[in-house]
Amino acid sequence: MGAAQALQEFDACEPDQFRQSLLDEANAAEEAAERLEADGSYHLALPQIENALKLKRDTLGPTAAPTLRTQGLKARILGNLGLRAAALDEARRCAEAMINNPALGASHRETLRVRLCIAHCLCYLGKYNEALEEGKDLKEAMESNPELGPASTSTLASHGIIATSLERLGRSQEALVEARAVLKASEINPRMGLFHRDTVASRYFVAQILTSLGRGEEALPEARAVVEAMEANPAMGPFHPETLTSRVLVAFALLESGLPEQALGEAHAVTKAMEATPALGPSHPETLVARFYVTRALGDLGRFEECLEEARAITKVMGDSEGFGPSHPETLLSSDLAVKALFALGRYEEAVAEAHSLAQIRDHSPEFGPLHPNTISSHVLAVNALRLLGRFHEALPEARAIIDAMEKSPSFGPSHPDTIRNSSIVTGILGELGKGRSDATEQ
Repeated sequence: MGAAQALQEFDACEPDQFRQSLLDEANAAEEAAERLEADGSYHLALPQIENALKLKRDTLGPTAAPTLRTQGLKARILGNLGLRAAALDEARRCAEAMINNPALGASHRETLRVRLCIAHCLCYLGKYNEALEEGKDLKEAMESNPELGPASTSTLASHGIIATSLERLGRSQEALVEARAVLKASEINPRMGLFHRDTVASRYFVAQILTSLGRGEEALPEARAVVEAMEANPAMGPFHPETLTSRVLVAFALLESGLPEQALGEAHAVTKAMEATPALGPSHPETLVARFYVTRALGDLGRFEECLEEARAITKVMGDSEGFGPSHPETLLSSDLAVKALFALGRYEEAVAEAHSLAQIRDHSPEFGPLHPNTISSHVLAVNALRLLGRFHEALPEARAIIDAMEKSPSFGPSHPDTIRNSSIVTGILGELGKGRSDATEQ
């Protein structure tokens, strides 16, 4: 073979060799990103997956199936970093391209997994109704997919989305049934078992819902078992972001168990750990949730000035945060702590104004509505403050509306102890109004 011919053949094959070298580099970067994500090093995984995605787009094109799989992984990593609006946008664009790709389509397992990321983002962003519908659609699609089926980890994760959305929508009893079904399915799945990472995650959901129901003493051992399992897992350990997030749940369960001093210590320690973790940091949504429980513990301990100051600070940070925003349910819960502190400090005029503002937001929110427990709680705070201000004529119609809402609410009902207890508010107001008329008559 002459030199000229050899050079010609080398030049002819060089583009393919160069293309393959770029793909090899992309695949190596993607594998590194997946390892870093599994280790909880999300901040290190992101540049790796961005590099992999750019290389694949340049060599395969933006709509090729391998490129879209990488894009879906990028969306998931963005979500883990707390950049949930960006993650949602990335995942939606990816899912749309996957649906339109003949090699994938709407029912392909990779498309469904990207939609699972969408559902997670919707839930984290406080769009619980949308997340619930997406979770239900995914559950049905995954169960009928022969590559996934009812027992796959992805299908069980869709159940987790349903359970979490139901709990956040105030439908906690339904959520608990769903979460316990997922946990049982995970435990008996031969590919998972008691100590599998996804089984532990299912146990976390059960503990979370029990805690939100006020059943802290039941939830606390479950939450502690989740933390112990994560700490003992060689792939995770005590400083993995998911382990730290589970410790926040322990703090919540301690509060619901009537142990605010212990809860404050746990919440404060985990907040500091999260702030010092590069994958989380001070502004990550999970860190802010940990700070929320520090604030709540301060209130439960009667340290109302500190509670008010911290509640104001965290509400502002959440309101300005990409992961939350001013009307996000978690931001509103932080505002609730400020209202309760104002009430405890005897600043009733401010408490009424802020409670009514929160109630109005929730009354008109699709994620809450007038029958949601948090909406009702805002109205109860406002009515109690009005009573202490002697504004009984204003308090009476609102108190009656509270009882009507509680009787209709799926979270309460006519015979619920809280409904019966709050009925006494109306009786008390009527008594005060009658006493006022009697006093006026005597004068």
